[in-house]
Amino acid sequence: MSIAALFDRRRMLLGLAAASSAAATATVAASPKLSENPELIRLAQELPAVEAHYRAAQAHQAATEAKWMPLWPIAPDDITEPGSRDFYNLPFEKGFKGGATRRPGEANPRNVTSAFTFRYEANRARRVLKSKKLAAGPVDGRTRAEWEAELVKADRCHALASKYEAETKRISEVSNYEGSWKAHAAAAAALEAHVTLIMDQPDCTMEGLVIKAQALEVWGRVDELYRLTRRGADWHGQIAASILRHAGAAA
Repeated sequence: MSIAALFDRRRMLLGLAAASSAAATATVAASPKLSENPELIRLAQELPAVEAHYRAAQAHQAATEAKWMPLWPIAPDDITEPGSRDFYNLPFEKGFKGGATRRPGEANPRNVTSAFTFRYEANRARRVLKSKKLAAGPVDGRTRAEWEAELVKADRCHALASKYEAETKRISEVSNYEGSWKAHAAAAAALEAHVTLIMDQPDCTMEGLVIKAQALEVWGRVDELYRLTRRGADWHGQIAASILRHAGAAA
């Protein structure tokens, strides 16, 4: 189900809850007043603090991204090459969040050669140039001049790659982005668990139904990444069942 559909369904359920409450008022007024489930009320009272904790974690991750993403460097062209559709099998260029990044006009992320690889290539060129093999002719199909050119290129690219890797490592560590998104995810999980507790409690009156509708509304403001959960998939149905039960009791 799409996010838009989830929001439409939630608005419908909230509307039905309000209508059921209004319809039930006159009938319930003549009946003995029921007491709401105290555990449900307790969980509802705790919900604002749980939501506030989530909001703080959400805001912290957003602020971290806003501050550090613009500072994330692009890999120098000389240490990259055009990527392919199976780029995940090779070292690919990553963005601040750790996922693959695609440059404008390019279908796939670029492959990035590491400083370690360039250092290996430079050391290999030095060994060949110091050996006596070149006196007898080309080594691995390359002349001395070609090996010298290879050494110059490998040394230059090693310096570029080392600088790029050092800067990406520095930003990753200073920003502590991993810590921010993990805290956000943990706060979302805690909020989901709390809303689940609310939804799983029996609601004895319309007050309890409103509590559940409000909890669903809170969950609707969570980032989309965390809203599409297995447990949350049943909440709309639970509220719909409660609406029908209360409406039936009032009839």
